[in-house]
Amino acid sequence: DEGPYKMEHFRWGSPRKD
Repeated sequence: DEGPYKMEHFRWGSPRKD
């Protein structure tokens, strides 16, 4: 995930790589 939520999804606590 090199997108806008590369680290954001970790901040949400939901590592979504669907």
